Amino acid sequence: MVDRFILIQREQDEHAHRHTPRNTAPQGNNQRTTHPGKINPKPVETAKFSTEGLYTYRSFIKKVGCRNLAQTLADSGNNGWAKGTHAKYSSVRNALSDCREDLNVRLQFPFEEEETLQFIGWMLQKGLASVTISGYLAGVKALHKTAGLAEPDLRTSMVKDVLRGQKRADQIAKKAETKNEREPVTRTMMMLMKHNLVKLPKKERLLIWAFCTLAWNASTRVHELLGKKTQTFDPTTTLTWADLRWDKVEVEGEQVETLEITIKHPKVMRGSGDDRIVVFSLDNFMCPVRAMRKFRASWGTEAKDDMPVFRHATGRCLTARRLNSTLAALLAQMETMGYGKITSHSFRAGIVNEMTDEYSEEEIQGVGRWSSDAYLHYIKKPMAKRALIARRIGKGLKRL
Repeated sequence: MVDRFILIQREQDEHAHRHTPRNTAPQGNNQRTTHPGKINPKPVETAKFSTEGLYTYRSFIKKVGCRNLAQTLADSGNNGWAKGTHAKYSSVRNALSDCREDLNVRLQFPFEEEETLQFIGWMLQKGLASVTISGYLAGVKALHKTAGLAEPDLRTSMVKDVLRGQKRADQIAKKAETKNEREPVTRTMMMLMKHNLVKLPKKERLLIWAFCTLAWNASTRVHELLGKKTQTFDPTTTLTWADLRWDKVEVEGEQVETLEITIKHPKVMRGSGDDRIVVFSLDNFMCPVRAMRKFRASWGTEAKDDMPVFRHATGRCLTARRLNSTLAALLAQMETMGYGKITSHSFRAGIVNEMTDEYSEEEIQGVGRWSSDAYLHYIKKPMAKRALIARRIGKGLKRL
């Protein structure tokens, strides 16, 4: 399976190389001397927020009367939602149009219970899950606001019954498909990956192992480390060599090597600057500091501060999609043993599941940088999850 993956991977690289324009080297200060056939991804800063979006001056004109003032409010209103949120709510508008056409109904704003049930019924016939339907209903409310209308009451008692029933049906279906549930990466899986990586080319092997050990030990989100595209990257979010700092600290009288990672615009600290994570050298095969040192050495002088850390030998950025296909090949044996799917996101849950038996709730939250009980969704051991919930209930009873 891994050998077949290597052939596919090489074919993809050769195909991408053949279809890459020859004169694509960045101009001016960004120009670099590279080896023949190697690509340096271009930095392209992507703003997460914008004054352009679903709000227009018409959203506010009836409330304030002045067009100039209404446009100012619209700009601020749009900036209050991320671009992804605007895109998601725009897709709801398209869904409403499809529903009107399929059912031959008007679905006029403002929504009453009749329109809400028609839209929900159409989504149920399309096979959408309850959580997806709830997201679309949130989009409907948002579209009312951007149209300058009052938010409708979409969740009447009848609507709640329908959504509750679909949620139960979804839960039953999920239990029947436990094989497809995402698994956390365990130490056993890491050992299997390490064993199978020897079949990959050396630089690719160092790349994949460096990411795996760092993501597992730091419990990071995949896009805190990786770019989203192969030939461009956003320097405000993608991990670059300038974001790494090696150091040593004294622990119980011994010098221990550390690696500090600067996470730019972390999800848990929205709008409050960068976050810094420190991982420590370990006396085992999963040492992230040693793996990252070896990977950096493989790049030599080409490991420039302003370039993404995780790149293939071709120069292209490692993406979550490419990593997922690599993991599927490396861990194919786990699937035959009845395990669920392993993706790049599985590393975030890895160390959390290892900590549940010996560490407190606060310590687990600290390692994963969770500010709420969201970490419980990452724990796959039922007994461990129940124990943590019981521990929390116990704390609450002590305060009574």
